[in-house]
Amino acid sequence: PKAMVAAAFHHLPARELAALEHPVDSDVLICSDHPAATEATAEVVRHIPGLRPLDAGELSNAAPIEAFAAVLLQLNARYRTRVAIKLTGIDDAG
Repeated sequence: PKAMVAAAFHHLPARELAALEHPVDSDVLICSDHPAATEATAEVVRHIPGLRPLDAGELSNAAPIEAFAAVLLQLNARYRTRVAIKLTGIDDAG
């Protein structure tokens, strides 16, 4: 097989991405075993205002990243808001 897989958008609900009238301010963690797949996914992310693509390493990192969504859901319920992942200490040039 010649397919290259990347995992991303773990913490962004589709309805938020579809609500174009409300800007999204979040990082998108991208996991892949193929640099070309990571870059192709990052290019898609760059076309969505307010999102920043970050290379989060190998595809095996996707499972724990996805699991963290449960924490975000709990925070959303507790504080009646919409939390987002935004990492500090990484400049936009990456």
